[in-house]
Amino acid sequence: MPFFNYLNTNHAEGPKKWYIKACPGDPVKVYLPAKALLREKNVYVSGNAEMYNEDKVLTNVKVYFEASADISLFFMHLALLVDIKSEVEDSSTGSAVFEAGTHIGYLYTPPQGTYSLDFGVEDEGVDSELTSNDDHWWNIRANPLDYFTEEVRQSILEAYQSNYQRLLDDGYTAFADLKDSRSNFNEDGKIWGVWFKDE
Repeated sequence: MPFFNYLNTNHAEGPKKWYIKACPGDPVKVYLPAKALLREKNVYVSGNAEMYNEDKVLTNVKVYFEASADISLFFMHLALLVDIKSEVEDSSTGSAVFEAGTHIGYLYTPPQGTYSLDFGVEDEGVDSELTSNDDHWWNIRANPLDYFTEEVRQSILEAYQSNYQRLLDDGYTAFADLKDSRSNFNEDGKIWGVWFKDE
């Protein structure tokens, strides 16, 4: 699903993260797309410990990996491998570096329901000017597609094409083009955009 909360009327619009879904009961492995540092303080567990696809996981985890001093990538609702969290906790520094391609967990899809995996990028060098606070998450989140190599970008776009075509056919394409990397969707002279109340 494209962008942040697209077609979700409970939240404001904008390309702040991707929702990735899978069929219920179908284990989908999640791999780290870049070499990155994980700190113990950047792992937030809301779910439970359980076995999933013969691996010990913690469900409903929000986790931030630091790819550089300015760029972090995050996952929400991840079924994180217990081994990943243990490696961080057992280190003397409370952190560990993981290589690109490391299996970090699963897109959790229990038989009785559907979960989505949220994926996004925060870049301190980005300022979408949506709030007066330069480093507020609204301002520093960026389009994840911009951070992949051209080859991977093309494979993502090809995989997304059928979903994009469905949105086109259904008339739900206001900002469904993954290539549009704007963080600020305000349209000059039009009512469409991200609106904030003063409070």
